[in-house]
Amino acid sequence: VDVNGKESRWLGVKPPESGAPVQLTINLDLQKAAEKGLKNRRGAAVVLDVKTGAVLALASSPSFDPNLFTRRISQTEWRKLQNTDDPFLNRALQGYPPASTFKIVTTAAGIESGKFTPDSTIGTSAFISLGGVQFHEHGGGGYGVIGFREAIAYSSNTFFYQVGLATGPEQIAKWGRRLGIGETPSLGIGGGSHGSIPTPAEKEKLYGEPWYGGDTVSMAIGQGLVQVTPLELAVMISAIANNGWRVRPHLLASQTNTVETQRKATGLKPSTLAVIRSGLESVVKDGTGRQLSDGSIPLTAGKTGTAEVPGGKTNNALFVGYGPANKPEIALAVVVENGGYGAVAAVPIAHEIYKAYFKQRR
Repeated sequence: VDVNGKESRWLGVKPPESGAPVQLTINLDLQKAAEKGLKNRRGAAVVLDVKTGAVLALASSPSFDPNLFTRRISQTEWRKLQNTDDPFLNRALQGYPPASTFKIVTTAAGIESGKFTPDSTIGTSAFISLGGVQFHEHGGGGYGVIGFREAIAYSSNTFFYQVGLATGPEQIAKWGRRLGIGETPSLGIGGGSHGSIPTPAEKEKLYGEPWYGGDTVSMAIGQGLVQVTPLELAVMISAIANNGWRVRPHLLASQTNTVETQRKATGLKPSTLAVIRSGLESVVKDGTGRQLSDGSIPLTAGKTGTAEVPGGKTNNALFVGYGPANKPEIALAVVVENGGYGAVAAVPIAHEIYKAYFKQRR
């Protein structure tokens, strides 16, 4: 064309070629259930196929309508997006304190380090004292002398304080990484991050402060410096469901069962896995996850978490789980910011996702 846009001559014609088909692993019904369950609250939900790592749902809330950006967006629309709770933030790929869901890692580290056996028992109490500071049990009193299965079911803080102190932060960090924390790719999606489990050396390098016993105590129950993304939580729990194999999550169906998404052995012994899975089943049968045992779905397994939030705000609510308990097929992780207790805010979302999944299997 000339300067006036008038055609002058053809330089050549290249016929169009069809692009390769793109099929996501996302299951529409599970994605809808996750988004509906979040109810536009700040949080995220992730669902994985425990055997392949295919991402079946990846929900972040609140969200926004991407069709707004297919045209010129108005100032009013833009201001509205800015005034809401960061809808552009993909919370499924952002780090959160994992709270009691991290006790799965502490259990694995305690047993695999050789400091404990699956049959070890520890006396629990209302609190433990360390350096003149009291670290309390949740709910007041202790649970007596209990083992790992009961400690997971009751979510005993004083049990895991002692496991953490005996095991040490390096071993806890090692097994956390083996289970996918800080090691899970963020799906190639921009804006994502990785979790972290700093060791004493890393804390000193990052913050210029020494490691204290209180850091270990906090680490053991998933507080303090520990950060885990919902995607990593789903990978962690899927490794427990999948007999110790850590999957590589992915969003493209063409990547499923390929070399690039090959699963990796964590090294967890069958006896370690057995006691963890028994504890997680007890959480659902008799503990904080018993809403899931209403008869509407097969028996599942999981762990709730309630994470303290700086500034006195309402706690974050978490849940990780897999199902069916006897032959796992899917694993999930749910986080609701300032949702309060995991059993109250996160478990009902997991329940809706499970119901959507098992309805498909009928």
